[in-house]
Amino acid sequence: LDPLVCWLNNYLKNRSIALILTYLLTFAFLASIIWGFLFLILGTLPHGGLEETILLVFSYFQDAFTASQNFLSTVFNESLSETVFSGFNAGSLLQRLQNWFAGHFSIQSLLDYADVITESLVSLFIGIVISVYLLKDKSFFVSLSERFFSLTMNQKTHGLLNETMCQIHKVLSTFVKGALIDSLIVGFFSSAVLTILNVKYSVIIG
Repeated sequence: LDPLVCWLNNYLKNRSIALILTYLLTFAFLASIIWGFLFLILGTLPHGGLEETILLVFSYFQDAFTASQNFLSTVFNESLSETVFSGFNAGSLLQRLQNWFAGHFSIQSLLDYADVITESLVSLFIGIVISVYLLKDKSFFVSLSERFFSLTMNQKTHGLLNETMCQIHKVLSTFVKGALIDSLIVGFFSSAVLTILNVKYSVIIG
């Protein structure tokens, strides 16, 4: 988030306001993504109960197994296809799927999920607080580290360390930016192609 804070600070001349705006923009961006996925999911998945959802998922995978079996029969031969799918039983698969849902949505499992979510929220809150301090007082922490290294190292080693850290920072920043751009491009084209092919949940899959 530091580049955005610095960019806003150049215009506003107030790092605290730039920091607040950065977090507001970040949370708004994340909220829009979550809202978009909820809109896609709620607009596509059935509005019935859990049983209807289970049957839909089962039907989707059963169709996938059937399509795969037909493909293998066409490309290779009938015996190979029967060997690969000989262990597939529709009734037992549906029963195992229902048992899995029952086991993962019991009272104890919900309490375990709540405990994990609580720990995650606490860690997230602590991380946000630490990041606020680091972003707000970045110059202080940088000068503090500079003074520490200047006292514990000679000038040549200190300069070499600074140069190395700057190179590491540049490489890592470039890698993260490249990974984000690559993910956006792949996600966009995957969603577009799957939409053209009329695949269900194309945007979510993409």
